[in-house]
Amino acid sequence: MTTVTPRSLGIAIAGCWLAVSLAATADAPAPASPPPAEQAAAASSTTAATDKVADDPTICKKTPVTGSRVRTNKICMKKSQWEAMSRNSQEYMKGVQRNGAPQPGGEGLPAGG
Repeated sequence: MTTVTPRSLGIAIAGCWLAVSLAATADAPAPASPPPAEQAAAASSTTAATDKVADDPTICKKTPVTGSRVRTNKICMKKSQWEAMSRNSQEYMKGVQRNGAPQPGGEGLPAGG
């Protein structure tokens, strides 16, 4: 019988949340290219775009693969995406602690027990 600890539950939920957020960003359609007049205007604002990129660097993290002691997955996202995922995970866990974990039948456990 497997024992589920609060830490392992938190890791599992964070991993699921990461997979869902990555899948959602991967399914986003590519934006259409703007008309030439808008491209000229956009070219003048390239310095603003490079400043924005410098403020939001890409951060890569390695996460352990379940069932392996050595293998890891490398996940790269922008700093703002990591922060948003962290906020969403924290809000979800606060809701679980407040309302109880969701059950397969759709009913939550009573809070505190």
